[in-house]
Amino acid sequence: MKSEPFVKSLLDKYFPRTYLESVPIFRPDKAILAFSMANEIDFVLHTQKGRTHTLTIIECKDCKIVGDKEENLDAKKEWFAVYKPKFKGEKTELKGIKQQIRAQFIALLHNLDPLDEKDVLVRQGIVASSFLPRDTELILEGDKGQPSYFLMGLATFELWLKTLLLNETTPFLINQSEILRRLRCAKGVPTLGHPEQRNAISYSARCRRFIDTELFSHFKPTSSHWAINGSAGMGKSVLLAYAMHVFITDMVIIDRRSDTSFRDLNSFRDKASEIGLAPIDQRQ
Repeated sequence: MKSEPFVKSLLDKYFPRTYLESVPIFRPDKAILAFSMANEIDFVLHTQKGRTHTLTIIECKDCKIVGDKEENLDAKKEWFAVYKPKFKGEKTELKGIKQQIRAQFIALLHNLDPLDEKDVLVRQGIVASSFLPRDTELILEGDKGQPSYFLMGLATFELWLKTLLLNETTPFLINQSEILRRLRCAKGVPTLGHPEQRNAISYSARCRRFIDTELFSHFKPTSSHWAINGSAGMGKSVLLAYAMHVFITDMVIIDRRSDTSFRDLNSFRDKASEIGLAPIDQRQ
């Protein structure tokens, strides 16, 4: 039995309309690093008991799980998912599960800014695996604000959901939770294949703000050191091509009378000297 459809069926049974699945999470502090743009979370659940809010990430694994140095599993040490090589000659790959969940929480909390409530959240990461005995249960309780980690077989996971209900824990419907609503901005609508329009605009705007901040910090633009940033179709390549032609020819197009119908080709020499650009015969 595959873990993901089994977990989904249980969530639909015990907590319908309260969870998000396959959620891509943008991580802003990795915005300018290739291949580090998003983390995908299998399931996210937001619950409350009394005044305590809990955010739960559920990861499903259908591969062998081993402990540190491939020894027996230990609650206090890292858990590794063992992935078989995709191509002949490649080695078996081990990926740290706690490390994966920790990175997902970092990305998730970045997306909750500037919600003050995120500081009072209890975080827990659950790994449900079809490769473990069905009654497996390992728990590492988080301290000092760190997440708690649970490793479960499928039968134990179902028992955990039942216990959650018996403990008078209230799950938030997706439209009731501001946290889930924000995460849903990146989720596609099954019938459309992409997020709802207002959600997509909100998510895109938030990502753009993060990227702009990272670019400004990385490039430190000045009058002589600058970068072009923008989304698709804004004309970045045209602007760059025009700027290169100005540098190469020392000529610039000037609009007369604030009317784009009247243009002159003027010398760029004085402006180049003003901004500290080398004379044309000395430019590389």
